Amino acid sequence: MKVLFFIDTLQTGGAEKSILEIAANLKEFDPIICTLFSDKDDLKKEFAKVKIPVYELGLKKSSKFWIFKGKKAFETLIKTIEPDIIHAHLFKSELVARISNRPKSILLIGAFVNDSYSKERYEAQTFTRNIKLNMVKFIDRILAKKVDYFTSITKTISISNARALGVDINKITTIYRGRSIENYNPVQPMYESKDRFVFLTIARLLKRKGYIELIDAIGELKNTNEDFICMIAGDGADANEIKLYANRKGVSNNIEFLGNRNDISALLQKTHSFIFPSHYEGQGGALVEAMLSAKPIILSDIDVFKEQINEGETGIFFKLKNPIDLAEKMNWMMNNYDSGKEMGLKARSVAMEKFDILKIGDQHDSFYKSVLENFDK
Repeated sequence: MKVLFFIDTLQTGGAEKSILEIAANLKEFDPIICTLFSDKDDLKKEFAKVKIPVYELGLKKSSKFWIFKGKKAFETLIKTIEPDIIHAHLFKSELVARISNRPKSILLIGAFVNDSYSKERYEAQTFTRNIKLNMVKFIDRILAKKVDYFTSITKTISISNARALGVDINKITTIYRGRSIENYNPVQPMYESKDRFVFLTIARLLKRKGYIELIDAIGELKNTNEDFICMIAGDGADANEIKLYANRKGVSNNIEFLGNRNDISALLQKTHSFIFPSHYEGQGGALVEAMLSAKPIILSDIDVFKEQINEGETGIFFKLKNPIDLAEKMNWMMNNYDSGKEMGLKARSVAMEKFDILKIGDQHDSFYKSVLENFDK
């Protein structure tokens, strides 16, 4: 039996990396990958390494008629491949999958990987952007009716997306993203008062990832303790704006922008504490990586993170968009590193139980088998 994973591109991102991990660990289904656009294919070589076929529809994101061209090309590919299941990810690919004609024997599964219509997103955007988002939401809601089942990477976003799109919650199955445990070692560097404390953040350089608050918090923390650095791994559309803001705040000596990295595990081993200040997330694959690496973790107090981390037990929270509170929690971590390390070890135990990619692969196998058995063709 064949599962066709359909996604916008193979650029390095949470959804893309997750599909790679899941596809490589399926036992009862043959995975096939299809990308809508050919602009970026950072991970294509990784799929080749594990011998997973990749098809590209070859569209450019700049194309004015990508949706119609995508529909035609995707329908042709479906006839060629004849998959049992199409599992579509991200809005544009899901849109094409929903409007494409397919045999009734092929099951269509959607994927909730973001809290796309969260209150926090609406609050952060301009009035004009919110009008556009409502248009997207309207289209999403109408075409969601064409989807047979959905997966969601957290319970939190399954509820919010079901409410926003009018989807029956019983059609949604939550399966967390996972990682290969063997790739992450629980290394906790020594730290003494004379040492420089190392924080790490891993996320695309977008303002909604909480970077402005993080920079403000670093400025606050410098007033009491300058002997620390925050490494930032990632790149993105707001990179220039974020870097300029760091320069204006005078914190350049305490921040190191690393760009996109493929050595995340090694970076985590050098890190004392991991910070995740996002305004909203689907799950946060970097959080899973930090947990598996036994890092003391500081996070914004959003529901998605609360689903995975217990306050004071496996990590500590700061108030969303509150740089003063974040600075206080960073200072606490520096002064209570031994307690933080204990939390990190507990977080690793939780992650090994919940986010082991071998278990996640098995869960996908079981899910696909179950929905096919119940599918009324």
